[in-house]
Amino acid sequence: MWIPFIALLFSCEKVQDSELLIDSVVEIELLEAVAAGTGEITLRCKTLKEYICYNYVIGYDKAGEGNALKINFQHIALGATQQCATAIGPATAEIALGKLEDGLYFLELNNGKLVNKGILEVSATEFILNFPQQTGIDILTPVVLR
Repeated sequence: MWIPFIALLFSCEKVQDSELLIDSVVEIELLEAVAAGTGEITLRCKTLKEYICYNYVIGYDKAGEGNALKINFQHIALGATQQCATAIGPATAEIALGKLEDGLYFLELNNGKLVNKGILEVSATEFILNFPQQTGIDILTPVVLR
């Protein structure tokens, strides 16, 4: 008798804070967009932890120039709709790095105050994300063949 009432109560749960601190490891997949031969590099990111709204996004900032790029994962927040899609799931982000020329790129992937420095190697045959020490992040696909 109480189960339907409890299920209804949680399905209408309101998110009180518009932004939450990241309290999870961020898993990162390296991808190449091959649509229309663009060859653009993307990082598909998701939290290891699952949240009450499956449409949470990972807020981040991206800065850099030349062969250096810094990405800071800052917070978890609702997506553009600002409505909680009440189902459990990870927070996500797709970070476009663009079309990069062959070479070495110095990359920082920081989860809050946890700093991770590594190298993205771009060649005609593959992309390699080399992060010898990973704190607060987990590189799921360190090598992608072209």
